[in-house]
Amino acid sequence: IDDFFTNEECDKYVQISIDAEKQQTNSAAGGDETTQEETALQPMLLGQSQTVGKDSRSKAQRTSTTWFHYYKGVPELMAKASRLLGLEGIDRFEEPQTVRYRRNEKFTWHLDALSPEEANNPSGSGQRIATLLVYLT
Repeated sequence: IDDFFTNEECDKYVQISIDAEKQQTNSAAGGDETTQEETALQPMLLGQSQTVGKDSRSKAQRTSTTWFHYYKGVPELMAKASRLLGLEGIDRFEEPQTVRYRRNEKFTWHLDALSPEEANNPSGSGQRIATLLVYLT
């Protein structure tokens, strides 16, 4: 879909992840002065996705960096995704993610599927049935 995001929105979402990485670096170094309100909207750095196995072969599939976003922190994305999919709410959406690929990083062929135990968990949302990718650069 051409122009799903404006150039300004693309820049904003790239900057959100840059700021989050700086915030996490400062926090780890003990120099964090972020307010609780600001922290509530900051994306969280992801170690490994639920859909990536825990063995060394599976972990080698993904060398990129991923941040999960709070829904309130990415309102334009949530509104546009809902309109695109013809949905009124986001109650069945996974948390939005930003993925950064540096030179030679990858996320190779994989299945976006939860284990049967996770997929059948009554408190979960079930298997993913669609993925929306938005390229920011």
